[in-house]
Amino acid sequence: MADARQDVYAVLVEMVAKQLAIDANQIKVGATLENLGVDSLDRVELIMQIEEKFGVALDDVTAEKLETVDQFVDYVHSLI
Repeated sequence: MADARQDVYAVLVEMVAKQLAIDANQIKVGATLENLGVDSLDRVELIMQIEEKFGVALDDVTAEKLETVDQFVDYVHSLI
C-alpha cells in the first residue's frame, strides 16, 4: 500500500512542478500549494490533470479544502 502512495506522490509532485515550471526537488513534504505559488487557475488545472491521470473524480468541496501536496496525495490515494 505504501508503494502505491509513493507512486501517487511522485506523479503529483511532477504535475505540480511542471504546472509551476519549477524543479520537483523544490517541493518538500508538507509544502502548501499556496507556498509553492499555486493560484486558483493552477489548482483547477492540476485537479483536471489528476482526474485524467488517475481516472478519478475529485469532489469540488473536498478538493478546495486540500492545502498541501500530501493532502492531495492522501485524497487521491483513497480514491484509487
